[in-house]
Amino acid sequence: MMKEEMDILREVGTTAAAHASTALSSVLGEKINIYLPEVEIVSVDEVKNKIHSKDVQCIIENKILSGLDGKVIFILQEKDAYKFINMCYTMKGEISKGAVTEISISLLKEIDNIIVSSYSSSLGKLLNRIIIPSLPVFINAPFDRALELLLRDYDNQKYVMSITTVFEQMELDIKGCFWILLTQASVDDIRQACLNMINGIKNCK
Repeated sequence: MMKEEMDILREVGTTAAAHASTALSSVLGEKINIYLPEVEIVSVDEVKNKIHSKDVQCIIENKILSGLDGKVIFILQEKDAYKFINMCYTMKGEISKGAVTEISISLLKEIDNIIVSSYSSSLGKLLNRIIIPSLPVFINAPFDRALELLLRDYDNQKYVMSITTVFEQMELDIKGCFWILLTQASVDDIRQACLNMINGIKNCK
């Protein structure tokens, strides 16, 4: 994609982050800032080479039900997932049990749901269509194995929109990553929407 097109996608991400920050702060009862400092589109093959981690990861998957052809994967290092969990226990005046419980998983799913819904809404406005993600599915497994399962229906003709996500709350520093797996047709749709916006801006000058 051209620089102008990527700039538009970053702006979409910035808008989504602002909405997600407000919603997440309301849910957690504490001011949470979300930043999306990096957005790029790479091939599925590049994804396989981009991340190599034998650490256990917390991974949440959302299939895209309408508007685009693909799925969304939200990835947190296990230590960062525990930071979120511990923060929420502290806010409620409780003590974390030091394990990922059903309640903890529900919390991580809700965080994923807020951010994925915010980004889907912002991207849908760019494309002038409704993008609906499925309910989140939690995966706790070695990353290499999880990635193999998540990418099994995707070949090198599919693309991934990589979105780095940073959460901040006082001393809290949590970094996650969204992978939006897309078909070539979906990438073409996004690119065409960006080009239409660029041409519209140029015609107004």
